Amino acid sequence: MTTQRLAEVAERRPADTRAPRPRGSLRWRIFGICGEAVLILGLVMLGFVGYETWGTVGELNAAQSQLDQERRTLWGNEPAVGGGQPAVDEPPADGDPAAVLSIPRLGLEWTVVEGTTSKDLRHAPGHYAGTATPGQIGNFAVAGHRVHGMFWDLDTITPGDQITVEDRTRRYVYEVDENRIVRPDDVGVLLPAPGQPGQAPTSARLTLTTCNPKWDNYQRLIIGAHLVSSASKSAGEGTR
Repeated sequence: MTTQRLAEVAERRPADTRAPRPRGSLRWRIFGICGEAVLILGLVMLGFVGYETWGTVGELNAAQSQLDQERRTLWGNEPAVGGGQPAVDEPPADGDPAAVLSIPRLGLEWTVVEGTTSKDLRHAPGHYAGTATPGQIGNFAVAGHRVHGMFWDLDTITPGDQITVEDRTRRYVYEVDENRIVRPDDVGVLLPAPGQPGQAPTSARLTLTTCNPKWDNYQRLIIGAHLVSSASKSAGEGTR
């Protein structure tokens, strides 16, 4: 058959006799689309984790700076009585600065606000209303979110570690004596004598609470500590 004849036969070939598309091509296209979707989802999740790690820390630091300024102003404007000590007859209003809390092991320090509502705890640890004030006989109880920059690494605190709390005129040092997990409804940890219903307190204690485990809240992590020392702050330190 001549070359011209072959060309004529090829031109007359029906369309349905052309080589079929490989059967697996559609499957690979689906796999490709799914792969792209997984990649995009992974990038979104990576961005979310990055924000949770660094974005919230930035927000927290900015809010804490503002609270520090409010605290200095509040403590600096408190009226003094005869001996030069500030007259503090009423607790701070909800959301107002109440104390300074620092944990040397974590290298972190916060202005603590009064109250434990969601609004109060958004950018600061919060003092449980009705519990003792710093250094007072009873239980100074503070809650904080389990987020980076706040109580994220609270589980690393061990007995013997120290926690410092400051009010307008004094600095209190507490020594940790317990690190434990309780149910979220175990309110006994907030009693004046923790875990002893109906008992009058005989010592000054500190209790820190946060969610457990990380990224969830079906338990509570409790750090308990007892007061080991108390000292007056100098005039220059009062509003630091």
